[in-house]
Amino acid sequence: MPKYNRSQRNYALRYFFGLLLVVVVFVAGPVASYAANAVAMVTDLVGKGVIIEEGKEKPCEILSYLPPGAEIRIDQGAKLTLVYFKSSKEYSFSGKATIQINSGGPSVLSGSNPQSRSLALVKKTGLSPSGKKGYRAATIVLRSMGIMKKLRLITPKNTKILEARPLFRWEPLEKDIQYRFILTDESGRTVVETLVNDTAFQTPSQVHIKENVLYTWQVEARLASGSVYKSSADFTLLEKAKREKVKKLRPAANASFSERVVFAAALDQMDLRDEATRHWKVLSSERPNDPELKARAKR
Repeated sequence: MPKYNRSQRNYALRYFFGLLLVVVVFVAGPVASYAANAVAMVTDLVGKGVIIEEGKEKPCEILSYLPPGAEIRIDQGAKLTLVYFKSSKEYSFSGKATIQINSGGPSVLSGSNPQSRSLALVKKTGLSPSGKKGYRAATIVLRSMGIMKKLRLITPKNTKILEARPLFRWEPLEKDIQYRFILTDESGRTVVETLVNDTAFQTPSQVHIKENVLYTWQVEARLASGSVYKSSADFTLLEKAKREKVKKLRPAANASFSERVVFAAALDQMDLRDEATRHWKVLSSERPNDPELKARAKR
C-alpha cells in the first residue's frame, strides 16, 4: 500500500471535500429552479401515483411541486390532495384518475371530479415554493460517507426558535460522564457556562435570550480514555409578533393531514427547522412509505 506524506494527504482531503461541495451545488440548483415554476404542491397521497412532465415519469410524493403542464396519474383506490399557492385552494381526488395541472387550477382528464375547498392556512402562512427541499440527496451522500461528529447535538440546531427559554438536548457519549455547556452571543460574549450531568439543559429564568440575535451553544465532553469531543450549533429567537402568529396558526388536533403538511412546510419556510421536524416526524409516522416525509423527519 503506497505511503503519502502530510501535504499529499491534505491535498487529497481538500479535493475530496471539494467534490462534496460540487454535489451539494449540483443537487440544489435544479430543484430551486423547478420550485420557482411550481403553482401547486402535493399535500397528501395514499396509494401510488406518478407525475408526468415533458414525457418523463417520476414518482408522486407528498411535497412534490407541480408546474403548469404537468400531469398526475393515480392508481385505483388512491387518494390525492394538492394545494394551489396563489388561490389557497385545496383539491382532493379519489380513485383512478389523470389530472392536468394548470395555472388557475387542475382539470380532470379522466376519473371523478375533485372535492375542493379554500384552505386559508396557505394564505395566512404565506406558503410558497422553496428550493430548500433539494438538499435531501446531498445529505444522504454525506451520511453514507460517515462524516458526522461523534457528539451529536439534537436541538436547537441551526434554526430559529419559538421559546425564549430553549431546552438544549444532545446525544450521550458514555454513561456517567459530565458535559460542559457554553452559550455565547454573536459578539462572542459568554452568556452561560456550566457543567451538566445530563444530556439536556434549559437556560435559567434570569438568562434573557434576545430576539434576532445569533447565539451559539457548545457542548464538550472528556471520555474516560482522555479523548475530548465537542460540537456547536446556532439558533435565533424569532421576534415576538411572528411567534404569536405561528402559535395562532397552529392546526387543531383534528386538522386534516393536508393542513398539517401545509403548516410544517410553512415552519420550514420561516427557518423554524427544529419545530418543523417535530411535525414531520408525526406526519411520517402516518405515511411511513413516503420518502420525502421520512427524510425530513430524520434531519
